[in-house]
Amino acid sequence: MFDKKTTGVLYTVATSSTLGLGTSAVNIGSVKNTGFEAQLTYRGKSNGVNWAISPNFSYIKNRITALADGLQQNIGSGLFVGQPIGVIYGYEADGLFTSTDDISKYPTQPYSAQPGFVRYKDISGPNGVPDGKVDATYDRKVIGTTVPKYTFGTNLSIDYKGFDFSALIQGLAGYQKQIGSYSAFAFYNGGQIQRWQVENRWTTENPDPNAKYPKLTNLQMGSGTIQTSTYWNRDGSFARLKNLQVGYSLPTEVLQKWKISRLRLYFSGQNLFSLNKFYKGWDPEMTNATGDGSQFYPITKVYTFGINLNL
Repeated sequence: MFDKKTTGVLYTVATSSTLGLGTSAVNIGSVKNTGFEAQLTYRGKSNGVNWAISPNFSYIKNRITALADGLQQNIGSGLFVGQPIGVIYGYEADGLFTSTDDISKYPTQPYSAQPGFVRYKDISGPNGVPDGKVDATYDRKVIGTTVPKYTFGTNLSIDYKGFDFSALIQGLAGYQKQIGSYSAFAFYNGGQIQRWQVENRWTTENPDPNAKYPKLTNLQMGSGTIQTSTYWNRDGSFARLKNLQVGYSLPTEVLQKWKISRLRLYFSGQNLFSLNKFYKGWDPEMTNATGDGSQFYPITKVYTFGINLNL
């Protein structure tokens, strides 16, 4: 179990854009981490079968306890006292607009809304109550955290009469992620389109307010319907068969005839199977930025066949 407080964390102080200058990072933040880690290992043998299993699990609660000069939040850096590092800050989405009549009856949006675009909730105003107008000052909030609360995994190994098997299962849970630009938005900056965007989109023939993708249209950085909101949040939790290996070692009495001390044939695979609710084809474990210059890669499966030979 652990209860750790870190002070003097490097943190860039926000400055007014009218100065025309930024500031360097200084040691003025503090962060608290509490939680526990556990790992168990069991080894057994029965009827010639040897096996071992070693599960592990950890829980961590991360939160910022102080910022510079008594500030409670730094929106530009995504830092909020009492919240984890790396929160997602944006609008709370309420599905998609179904018609022009729907737009006229809904609180005024911070962009030029169209049927099939994301509608944002009016959650507050200057007087602390909804005012019929959605804007960045009063209607954004912390909508998720990118720091996983739970980490888990299991190592498993079995061997029997020359056959051996090993597997590593790993996973993360209790966090959300967003991807953007070319990886998330169809026709972004004149880019391409993905199958899941077509199959799950909003259309005039099927104006589903809960469609998984809004109306197909050209998008670019700053387009109103792709502003940071819960609509684009995805649960980053996953469980993955990270590694698997199956092998067979030929009997010693057979190898002696060939003057070989060991001969093993094997197959191994990486990222063979994954359970998650993330964007189809994308890896929730990888770091994904949302700007035009972000780099992104689909998860890659690797298959390997080999021979271990000792003379």
